[in-house]
Amino acid sequence: DIIHFHDPEDLLGYYSYLKSIQFRGKIVMTTHSPVPAASEITEERNTYSWAKKLFRHIFERLEIEAWEKCNFLMFPVNEAVKVYYPNPNLKRFTELHPERLIYCPTGILETYEKSQEINIRKYLNIPENAFIVTYIGRHNEVKGYDQLKLLGELLLDEYSNLYFIIAGKEYPLTRLKHERWIELGWINFGDSLIEQSDLFVLPNKETYFDLIALEVIRSGTPMMMTQTGGNKYFEKCPGNGGLFFFPYGDLNSQRGIVGKVMNLKQQGELDTFRKANRELFKNEFTMQAYMKRYIALMESITHSTEN
Repeated sequence: DIIHFHDPEDLLGYYSYLKSIQFRGKIVMTTHSPVPAASEITEERNTYSWAKKLFRHIFERLEIEAWEKCNFLMFPVNEAVKVYYPNPNLKRFTELHPERLIYCPTGILETYEKSQEINIRKYLNIPENAFIVTYIGRHNEVKGYDQLKLLGELLLDEYSNLYFIIAGKEYPLTRLKHERWIELGWINFGDSLIEQSDLFVLPNKETYFDLIALEVIRSGTPMMMTQTGGNKYFEKCPGNGGLFFFPYGDLNSQRGIVGKVMNLKQQGELDTFRKANRELFKNEFTMQAYMKRYIALMESITHSTEN
């Protein structure tokens, strides 16, 4: 009835074969890139600028060709579609064919085996009463790492018991030079770091539907996130009391959120946020909840009249 691809290259590679066997089912594609695939591929290539432009042009044509060949494009949420607007062809496609866009919010496993159990405060020699702000991810402007550094400059001078713990490859942007800004690089104990943090930050300039947001919600750790892309979906979720939202680049809003959460921790009320996040995850983002949505969606498009 349905074949579901997760990469434009795979769809294009098998499309002729599907036609040759007269496959009459629906073709669905999910593109998991947080930016147009052509942009992601070319940015990762260490080559000359003229070559990047050539590669980008080629991959852009292939990407839109894959979009045109499928019956449905599946996104996690409507808000995630806008990350593809920088490619005018993809943007035009979404505007001309809204009936081909379908949505199924992602889920992750409810239980997981930790790769390494570690006491973060002891490991990094951080005082027990310190307030830990955490970020895990790419160090670039799209992910908001430059804005995170601005927040660090503002808060580290204001609060002597506040620490920023950062994980992820330190490239292309590099660290803020401060003794309480700690870069860990790539780590295999992200679960422990998230769970033992007081506040997680998602400062994205643009975002698709960040899986680490689901991991943070699962852990119960309070989280502040920009009102951009897929992040906007969480604003509409009932029971999102452990999540805090701010306009991208608004340092005053971020400063206010951090101050509020720090005060609530001193009052012993941080567990209220943790319980809210864990309940939100249980209700909306488990693998069981995802599969229920996914199967219902697939059944609905099986009977669709879309050619």
